[in-house]
Parts: sequence; structure tokens; C-alpha cells
Amino acid sequence: MGTILASSIITKARKILNDEDSDLYAWDDSILLGYLNDGQRAIVLLKPNASITNAPVQLVAGVKQTIPASGIALMKIGHNMGIAGTTRGGLIRNVDMEQYGYMEPDWAEASATPIADVYMFDPDDPTHFYVAPPQPATPHYVEMIYSSSPTDIATTAGAITLNDVYAGVLLNYVLYRAYATEIDPLSTGLSDKYYRLFAQELGLKAEAEQANPTRKR
Repeated sequence: MGTILASSIITKARKILNDEDSDLYAWDDSILLGYLNDGQRAIVLLKPNASITNAPVQLVAGVKQTIPASGIALMKIGHNMGIAGTTRGGLIRNVDMEQYGYMEPDWAEASATPIADVYMFDPDDPTHFYVAPPQPATPHYVEMIYSSSPTDIATTAGAITLNDVYAGVLLNYVLYRAYATEIDPLSTGLSDKYYRLFAQELGLKAEAEQANPTRKR
């Protein structure tokens, strides 16, 4: 959760847009706030780890599992968390499904047990994963780390949902969307400019994290 208010970003956007006369606003606060919320979702779409939830989640019986409805993509499964989701147990290893199938061809039909040993998932199916051994009728919890959809900012008095480091990226997105509503060539060019800045800043941030994995997200 960030601390920078939506109103702060909108005020900066209005200054650049030359739209500071409250009696003659070209863009209502509600419109710019909508762009801001759209920008948060666009960031998470391009960079899933910009909005992470780490929480105990109860599994379901069997091997095939689904992340919570608010989730966008599974990032990692951590530890077993017991019957109530409060007791940290052993680490659950990530394995390749095809390779695990060679070693344990009957893994999906094995005897059920609440303690998961391994998990498997396909990045092309980011909301599902599999655990082995299968979970019993009364399944346990696991520590789940997943990308989640950012909560919309309800009013301009609210803080952004993402970390404050994304405030500048969000400003560029708001400007891109605002200028895109104008039909003159100058505004079209400015819209393109601010979208490029939005995309470039996300890319540069990703490169910096690859160079320094301990960099705060």
C-alpha cells in the first residue's frame, strides 16, 4: 500500500495539462481518478510483482488447485501452514510437472495426505497449480504468494494502492490517457510520448531489479 494521495498525482497532472482552473476543468476529478485506477491495473499487467499478496490459503481436495479470485497469477508456494493456516511447516518444493511425472508416474493417484511435498504450475495457466501428494477431503493451508489485482482508489483523498515508487509511472499513464481524448495532432503526439515514458519506466525498473535483486519493489 502506498502513501501518496491520488490528489497529489492528479494535481501534478493538471499542471502539465494546463487544467488548473476548477471552474473550467477539461477533465473532472472522477475521470482522472479513473485513469489512475486503470494505470494501476496496467502496471500489474505488465509487472505482476507490483501487487503481491502473501497469505495462508486453504487448498481443496485432490491435486488441482486454484488461486484466490482476487489473484492474477501464482508467483510461489512457500510452506505448509497446517489445518488452521497458522502453523508453519515444511517448505513445498517447486518441480517441473513433466520431469516429476517421469519419476512419479502415479503421483496424481497417490494416497491423499494434508502435507504437500511439491507443487507444479504452468506460466501459461497462471491461476492454477498442482500439489502432490493429493490433498484429503479436509485439506490444509499453504503459504501462497500471488499477484493480485490492485484495489481501486475510491476518492482523490485516498492513497494509491501500489508502492509509492510507482507514482511517477502512474502520472505518465494519467497524462497518456488524458491527452488521448484530444483530437489535435499535438495532443496525439503528447499522448504517445507519455505512454512511451510509462512503458520505459517500467522496463528500466525491471532491468534495475535484475541487476540488483535486493532492490526494494
